[in-house]
Amino acid sequence: MVETAAHLIDNVLPAAPVRQWVLSFPWPLRFPFATHPALLARVLGIVTRALATSLIHRAGLSVGSGAQTGMVTLIQRFGSALNLNVHLHLLVLDGVYTFERARPRFHRTSAPANTELERLLDTLIRRITRTLVRAGALIEDVDETYLNVDPGGALGQIDAASVRYRIAVGPDAGRRTLTMRTLRAVAHDSNRRTKPFTAARDGFSLNASVAC
Repeated sequence: MVETAAHLIDNVLPAAPVRQWVLSFPWPLRFPFATHPALLARVLGIVTRALATSLIHRAGLSVGSGAQTGMVTLIQRFGSALNLNVHLHLLVLDGVYTFERARPRFHRTSAPANTELERLLDTLIRRITRTLVRAGALIEDVDETYLNVDPGGALGQIDAASVRYRIAVGPDAGRRTLTMRTLRAVAHDSNRRTKPFTAARDGFSLNASVAC
């Protein structure tokens, strides 16, 4: 991790503001993304294009202007409980570059408003769902959309259990893993509000609160 951070700072990221975007997926989608990397790659393309377009527009420019941004994605496969939780951490320039006489000019954007985050998340959900349906991973029915991915062998069964915080093998297979929570933590969670710079819907979450 330290070597990767040093490489990004020394060799990749320019001297420009950077914002971290974190996109989390609903439980059912975490399994196919963990076991079918090609699906996650297609989704990552959707996310990067949508973020780039949003930044260009918030900078007051059009896609046809040739403006460009840059981003580095770190795919994290686990949650705080070390459960299988595939989600995306994207280090994105907080603005875009235009090029005048072969010289770059940086256009910094302000922090995204809540309406922009909600609109962006709606776009991502719509495009991701459509792509997964076309790939055959999701089946759209009249009443609901369901996953069309077979867990397969033993490793797949273990992955599926980990996504749902379940014990995979042994006499307690299928039971939830034990968790310890204080009364104060439970009370705090019951009054929890949406985090700043966060949009959440249908199990998806998009956060852009960290910037430097």
